[in-house]
Amino acid sequence: MSLRARLLVAYLAVVVVLGTAMFVVVHGQREHLVGQIDKQLNAVRPFVRPSTPTGIQGDVPVLQPGDQAPGTTGSGGPPLQGPISDLYVAEFDADGTLVVVLSGLLLDDAPDVDVEDVDDLPTDGQRVLSTVDGVAGESRFRVAIQATPEGTWSVVALPLDEVDDAIQRLIVALAIGVALVLLVMALTMWWVFRLGLRPMARITDAADEIAAGRRERRVAYDDPRTEVGRLGRALNGMLDQRDRNEDKLRQFVADASHELRTPLTSIRGGLDLALDHEMPAERRDDVLRRVRSESRRMHDLVEDLLLLASLDSGRPLRSEPVDLVPVVHDAADDARALQPGRPVVVEPAVDAGPLMVTGDEMRLRQVVAGLVHNALAHTPTDAALRISARRDGDAVVLAVADDGPGLSPEHAATVFDRFTRGDASRSRHAGGAGLGLAIARSIVEAHGGTLDLTTAPGAGCTFSIRLR
Repeated sequence: MSLRARLLVAYLAVVVVLGTAMFVVVHGQREHLVGQIDKQLNAVRPFVRPSTPTGIQGDVPVLQPGDQAPGTTGSGGPPLQGPISDLYVAEFDADGTLVVVLSGLLLDDAPDVDVEDVDDLPTDGQRVLSTVDGVAGESRFRVAIQATPEGTWSVVALPLDEVDDAIQRLIVALAIGVALVLLVMALTMWWVFRLGLRPMARITDAADEIAAGRRERRVAYDDPRTEVGRLGRALNGMLDQRDRNEDKLRQFVADASHELRTPLTSIRGGLDLALDHEMPAERRDDVLRRVRSESRRMHDLVEDLLLLASLDSGRPLRSEPVDLVPVVHDAADDARALQPGRPVVVEPAVDAGPLMVTGDEMRLRQVVAGLVHNALAHTPTDAALRISARRDGDAVVLAVADDGPGLSPEHAATVFDRFTRGDASRSRHAGGAGLGLAIARSIVEAHGGTLDLTTAPGAGCTFSIRLR
């Protein structure tokens, strides 16, 4: 079921609930008001004929046979003017004639009761309450009928005009309230449709177009103040990141193809020459030597690519305690052996004691050696090289710094990218395939650390490794 359908179902459910609540409130209020009328009727004692010649029974006048009932005229004529009230009192005599005893001045109508209405009523003095229409049809009355010991029926009634008016006003008020609630809900649903579902539909259409091949398509709705807008912005960001990753992947494939094409071309040409039977033996040996050299270089490049792929896939490295002090000293000794005339300095802090970290010792040695060889290859032979390691809080910082020419901000921003060289001509005299620093950063990040570069033109380069 769609979200639109769910909202419509919820709206209908609210309509049903409000209608039911309105019915319950109106019914309960009506029962309460009618109950108040019934209490008033039950408080009025019925008109009875006395068994003694004269006297008073309770608060009701007692009549002798042939006397005129209070509030009536002689010979069964119309009732006299009663009190200022809406009480109606009458009696069915033994002949079934209705004699009005009392009719309040506030009454404009009289209850429509008939002797046939009391034929089936109990004769044990039990009072029966019912609701009847008025004679003129303008009002309704609540009537209490009770049998008297003399065989007559006492009729007491009160109009329900005020009850009906109160219920009518209540129904109107509730109807207006319910209508306002439903109107607000309808406007809210329209607002949700307009600001939520319509943009969502546009986002869905854009996603369908992107999936169909329009890779440049983007979501137009990216208002950060709404959830749908943030979704659109996130989708656009994801698509932009995908394009950047694909561009990097294409560049990576192109660079890898370029790097592999040269040794493969050399190997192929060397083998063709080696198979030439007219080539002198000493020339053939030189060709085979160059073929072996190129094959080794291609093998190293493939190994570097496999290592990067392994690190990118998140394959775990060995985790064991490693002391970085001997790692620093070994890297310095290698640098002195490769370039004896270069000043190589090991910071004194390294000799203060062991600097333990957790990681893969072989890979950490590979990182430090790669940074040192990078400095040896890209700086003059008289530029000093400094290697240091120190503890910084709960981390260990290992730095390889040189006094070389440094890098420009443009080159420094891409120095950790794959197949990146400072020499735009991509000459192999400028270094290897351009994977060393990328591999070093990937290894450090696989250990949960960071590898950063601080450099400026004429200020040398400082590579800092932070490990925990």
